[in-house]
Amino acid sequence: MIVVCIIVPPLGLIYAIVTFVYCWIKRYPIRLMFFPFMHRAFFLENQAKLENTSPLDTIPDVPQLPKPQPEPPPSPPDTIPDVPQVPKPQPEPPPSPPDTIPDVPQVPPSPPGPIPNVSPESQLNLGSILDALPKPGGPVGIQRIGNTCYAIAAVQCIYRNQLYMNAVLILDKLGLGGDVVTSLATIFKYLNNPNMDGTTPRPCPGEFIQNLRRAVGRHESTFADENQHDCREFSISLLDLIRESFGALTQSEANALVERASLTQPEIDLLRWVGFYRPNAHAGTRICVDFGDYTLVRYCHTPILGGQPYPILNSYLEQRDVPYALSTKEGNLQAAIKRDLQQVLMDGDNSLYCPAIADVCPTIQKKEFIDLPPFLRIYLKRHRKEPTKTGEPNLQKDNRRFSFPSCFDASSFFNLNSGEHYTLQGTSCHCGTDDGGHWTFYGKINGMWYCLNDSFVTALPNFSIETLFGDGTTKMNAMELFYTRTSSDPPPS
Repeated sequence: MIVVCIIVPPLGLIYAIVTFVYCWIKRYPIRLMFFPFMHRAFFLENQAKLENTSPLDTIPDVPQLPKPQPEPPPSPPDTIPDVPQVPKPQPEPPPSPPDTIPDVPQVPPSPPGPIPNVSPESQLNLGSILDALPKPGGPVGIQRIGNTCYAIAAVQCIYRNQLYMNAVLILDKLGLGGDVVTSLATIFKYLNNPNMDGTTPRPCPGEFIQNLRRAVGRHESTFADENQHDCREFSISLLDLIRESFGALTQSEANALVERASLTQPEIDLLRWVGFYRPNAHAGTRICVDFGDYTLVRYCHTPILGGQPYPILNSYLEQRDVPYALSTKEGNLQAAIKRDLQQVLMDGDNSLYCPAIADVCPTIQKKEFIDLPPFLRIYLKRHRKEPTKTGEPNLQKDNRRFSFPSCFDASSFFNLNSGEHYTLQGTSCHCGTDDGGHWTFYGKINGMWYCLNDSFVTALPNFSIETLFGDGTTKMNAMELFYTRTSSDPPPS
């Protein structure tokens, strides 16, 4: 073959090219191109090796480092030593009750002190402040449009309170309180300076009371309709809305409003008394207006363990922003207050939590008044449950007689050693049934009692509480009493 290639050069060139390509594909040594007789022996010797070898196998071997052998775990000891066990703490057993039932400990009344978070600026004499401020005007009626007699009676009750009247007018002067304060202040301004028909004042226009009812109805859906409602509930909602409208103000914002307004010194002192204007208070605190109509009460709890009173007292204070509610079952005011202040056994579903055993248990609860407000509102609960044919109880108005004095001593009624006296200034009355009726207001104005029945004003020169209210019929029943403290004491604490 070589001789032929030499003699015929083209054939030699073709042979060389074919042999090169063949050796490159098969990865044979190039020398086989020139020594074809070695092809057979080389192929037979290295066939298996060449066919099973990848290109990466031609890379020289890299010495592999020996892998570290894990250390064998330590052999366990022949014997496990005893580990001392820490004894669990045993709970201490509750102290055993005394052999004899002791008397229920009585908590002595605490001396009056300042309410927490009240600045010294508010410790002012309310009587002196009110003496320098305008007083409510003479008796003026309010025209009724639709079922608004309940709202008229509530407005008359609030207006006859000199503190409420001046506070609302001052807050309206500051531009606060929204539509509720604006509507109420509009009525107050007219009652102070009514349009005259000769010597007789004309009643306040009915549109004013309608605007107030709509303003309250926008916040309280209960009063958004044209139906008849409870005068007491409306007055409570009205005062609550006035308080809540100031919750977004900080103390610095309130102080800035007072300083920019043209207020007299008595008006500024009144704002300080109710807690609105407090120059020395923290600037970031929220405003909490207090008209002084709360009642500060202390509850004393005596747990009963093993059937006997446990001599531990758990007392706490409660500050109320609603009238003092009393049942009319007792027939008179003093007996109703005495019943409300007597100790009561709370057992069964009414059991209270006792920290001595960390569980609920029967408890003796006693309530006492620590302080009374300058204006005491008493809410008479004239409702009782009557059985029906279906077995479901039905609320009925209690028209039985309930007597109350025109003046009383707080020490005898509330067991307070203050010597304070309260004088009746007005009452909201209802005639009718629990489903409906009519609301009126009876108030003492300039030393004489008047009946304010919507737009009608009637003088009562021979007024007698004993013969007018609670006569056992649906003709007239007192529903809420308004007493004024006659002593000149500092604001409630």
